[in-house]
Amino acid sequence: MPHAADRDVEWQAYLYVSGEMSPPAVLQFEERLADDQAAREAVARAVELWTLLAANPQLIVPATVSRSHRSAVVAALATVAALVIVFFSLNRRQPPTLEGEPASDLVSLWAESDEAIEDDADRMVADVPDGADDLTVPGWMIAALETDADDDTEEN
Repeated sequence: MPHAADRDVEWQAYLYVSGEMSPPAVLQFEERLADDQAAREAVARAVELWTLLAANPQLIVPATVSRSHRSAVVAALATVAALVIVFFSLNRRQPPTLEGEPASDLVSLWAESDEAIEDDADRMVADVPDGADDLTVPGWMIAALETDADDDTEEN
């Protein structure tokens, strides 16, 4: 692959041969041609290309892209984008499996957490003072609960 400096010389040679350089740039490039063999070879290649294009105008590709070609490119890009989205959404939604070591670790952690919750509940019941079994509910709480229940039945 050519270096950036080589591509720059090729481009400058093409501009020089095609007459698209500004007068100061032409003078500067001609000074370079006096000492730089690579620049002279680039001019020779540009002359060959220019001659080939002048003899075969059908080789010249129009600079503008047709509307149908542009819409085909947009449709292809949209299709690729949609496929990428589908791929990632399907890849992310795979159901978990219960195979392998990680699943057994998960099951054992769940069992241990269930035991810990039962132990905490037993401790909470043990911490309740005697005589707390006969709790009386204040009337204002019952009235509030009845009002909420009436509102729920009216909505349904």
